[in-house]
Amino acid sequence: MAERAGAPLTPAEAWLLGQVDDGVVGSAALSAREPRDREALTAALGRLCERGLVAGGGSSDGGAGPPASLTPEGQALRGRLLDARQQSLSDLVADWEPEGSEVDSMVERLSRELGAREPRLRPA
Repeated sequence: MAERAGAPLTPAEAWLLGQVDDGVVGSAALSAREPRDREALTAALGRLCERGLVAGGGSSDGGAGPPASLTPEGQALRGRLLDARQQSLSDLVADWEPEGSEVDSMVERLSRELGAREPRLRPA
């Protein structure tokens, strides 16, 4: 999705931008089952801060930590990522013969749900 949105982001950075709630990257966005994944997400948040896409969120140890707020540039990039994800799903169903107008709402809902799942940061 990041490539389609014209955004040079790692998967972890793109996932974090997708987890923003009301303009804020909260602590839940850094939750992951595996410690290595939590470390990768924390590092990704630090890179987003360095690039000026999020602001604030300094942790007690001097590193990046939640909550961090999206900057205007971060909000614009997040919008492009969400649009790219939804467009990708729409492209998948473009040739379907819709049974009704609910297909568009289904694609939008699926797009949100897919973005809410925990990222897979390590190779399987």
